Amino acid sequence: MTRLIGTLMASALLLAPVGAAAQSGADGPGPGFAERGGQPNEARVDGRLALRDVYSFDNQTPWDVHILFLDSDVRAYDVAEVGSGALNLRLDSRLLFDLTQDDRVSEPSDTSPGLQRNERRFGVTQTVTDIRLLYAELEHLGPVDATLGRIWFYEAGGAWVDGGALKLHLSDDWSVAAFGGLAPDPIDWDLDTQRQTGGGFLAYRTRRADASLAYTTQLYDGALDRHYAFSRGHWSVPVGDTVQSLFLSYYGSLDLQNEDPVLTTVFTNASCWLNSTLNLSAHYARFATSRLRQTQQGPRPEDNQRDLLGEEINTGSYDQVRLAAAERFGGHYYLYQQLDYRQRDLLDRDSATYYRAGIRDSAVLGTQLALHSRVSVRNNFASDSSEFLAEGAYRFGDRFELEGAFIFQRGRSLIAEQSQDIYLINVAGTFDFTPDVYLTLDYELNSETNIVQEEQETAGNLNIHTVFTRLTYRL
Repeated sequence: MTRLIGTLMASALLLAPVGAAAQSGADGPGPGFAERGGQPNEARVDGRLALRDVYSFDNQTPWDVHILFLDSDVRAYDVAEVGSGALNLRLDSRLLFDLTQDDRVSEPSDTSPGLQRNERRFGVTQTVTDIRLLYAELEHLGPVDATLGRIWFYEAGGAWVDGGALKLHLSDDWSVAAFGGLAPDPIDWDLDTQRQTGGGFLAYRTRRADASLAYTTQLYDGALDRHYAFSRGHWSVPVGDTVQSLFLSYYGSLDLQNEDPVLTTVFTNASCWLNSTLNLSAHYARFATSRLRQTQQGPRPEDNQRDLLGEEINTGSYDQVRLAAAERFGGHYYLYQQLDYRQRDLLDRDSATYYRAGIRDSAVLGTQLALHSRVSVRNNFASDSSEFLAEGAYRFGDRFELEGAFIFQRGRSLIAEQSQDIYLINVAGTFDFTPDVYLTLDYELNSETNIVQEEQETAGNLNIHTVFTRLTYRL
């Protein structure tokens, strides 16, 4: 409840100053207010608020799943004048209300009436508040930006801090920053006084390029838990008349343990439009487990997951290579295919191959009807599967859109006598009350049939019905 009240108060604090600033700014901002591009800024808000409801039931479980979400992603700009700069606010949060009720009690020996608990298919949950971002930023105080609150830094590979940061703009293109404070709990996102973090980054940004180099250290009870370097870059390469466009990107993290540095994350991608219709791309990624000194045991599996996950933490690596090609033709047709090869040094199987191909028509016979079909084949690490997808959407005027999808998937295990077929049918409608307010109602039927389990000839079919409702307000 404390976290819920805190989030609601943060929302009020975020929106209220903007209205006041907008009202006081009706006659124009003061002479010292921040200016960009020669134009004074007025208080403004953008983002979205969304209320989502998920209700699901099936033919084997004696309880229904019912979860309500409230998502807030709000940015308020120039809410107050601060010298030559301006105050900006940001909130990104999710409130989860688990309304599911199960007649079973937590202790099997307790048979007293009226005891219930919330239950989901993959573990016990409760009503929680997830606050991803909540901060105040003083922007353009001369060459300095100051930020205080819960902050996430993409320039530092997703470093996350409950604390503060200072950024110094060295020029129009270059900046340097330092940050520090507590580190949120990685499981429930609570404030955690046992975890501390700090670091800094150097960033470069122009019209064609965006790059950063960062260092982050994490402490647990004052002792070093992890420290790592991170780098990222995106570049729109000048190509002249050779090809139409070429985009290169990468990011990577290096854990800096003295005894055994580990390259935990590498991602590289090259995408080239040879002309206005043909695109070729190549991608390589590598992922490995981060080594933690103080919290090496890491998050423990839930009681109902230990049989599947075990108690040990894997320390292997995972590599992926992807080649893709796409062709536009006829003005509204899009044909694509993709080949993935993946390799890992975990468990018994070390390689996998994925292939998918599809075609999309965004204006069938020149109408508002869009169709898409795709075939996928996976020779996975521990299973094989094939999948067929067909989906379509039609826009009725300016306010209503109807969508439908059908998926068939057949899969089998390579390490046990297990197999099944899955049929998925989805129908969704979206109605725009105004350009900023829209409602989506989505029904999904997931039917798992021909289920074969080890030491059993068949298992009963499972039919899962799920209704998603979403009301969104664009600010």
